[in-house]
Amino acid sequence: MYRDIKQAYYGGIIEVYKPYGHNLYYYDVNSLYPFVAHQPIPGLVCTNITYYKSKEDIDNLFGFFYCIIKTVADSYLGILPKRTTSGLNFPLGVWEGWYFSEELKFAKANGYIITALKGYNFSKEYGVFD
Repeated sequence: MYRDIKQAYYGGIIEVYKPYGHNLYYYDVNSLYPFVAHQPIPGLVCTNITYYKSKEDIDNLFGFFYCIIKTVADSYLGILPKRTTSGLNFPLGVWEGWYFSEELKFAKANGYIITALKGYNFSKEYGVFD
């Protein structure tokens, strides 16, 4: 389980893009780490690895899952990272990998098609850092 879940951790990512435009608004995210610390985290109750034969809706899952990821054709930037021999990339197209369910839900909300193949479904713990 540890080896599987460890593959879903990619670390903090900082990137700079220089898009071109006129009359742009610029925003900075302040206090993102404290905000995230108040979100639910995986608890102590976990199902053993489950293999999904039918299309399991990622919205009903909470934990770490190995999925087939398919991006939308007109994406400007990739949302989910993938490790390759050249480093960490944010690909477009189709690939497989381990991800945390909440990242998958964000990608799905942005048009990605997520198919969970297997994973560990955890209970949710609230207010751990309150």
